[in-house]
Amino acid sequence: MIVALILVATDAGLQTERVFTDGVSALFQKFTMLYDMDKIRSCLKYKVIVPIVDGLENYRTSKSSEIMAEIQRLVEEHSGDLTLTECADTLGYHPTYLWKVIKMEKNTTFSDYVAEYRLQEAKRLLLETKMTVNDIAIKLNYTNAQNFIRFFSKLEGETPGKYRQSHRKI
Repeated sequence: MIVALILVATDAGLQTERVFTDGVSALFQKFTMLYDMDKIRSCLKYKVIVPIVDGLENYRTSKSSEIMAEIQRLVEEHSGDLTLTECADTLGYHPTYLWKVIKMEKNTTFSDYVAEYRLQEAKRLLLETKMTVNDIAIKLNYTNAQNFIRFFSKLEGETPGKYRQSHRKI
């Protein structure tokens, strides 16, 4: 049973030296000295199962952060003109898995994440450049300026032109 649990950990990508700080051989040696079932259960739980579960959780969290960074990079490279399926194909993951990663890391959906990125990028371009609203719509891959204005107004409560006027520092 211990070997099976250790194999689960290694198959998931965990290094046994990090999970079992005393080493696997010390773990087996400890088990050979136990004869009481309660002590065996306790040792199995706290010396094998809990460290493996903690290790898997830490590994999954760090892996999710790496994947989220890759998603962010792709969204930025494509200026927000990217679907979840395209993102998943590019990164080599299933779309459902990426959806779960985004939900866990950012507590949002992929489309809401992309919409927020496009909104923040639009605000930045409005305030930091002299690009026209039409040029910004083209840069952010909107089909036309009216769609961009509608999108921006819905989320910000004012048109891009009014936003630029009221927030630009003189």
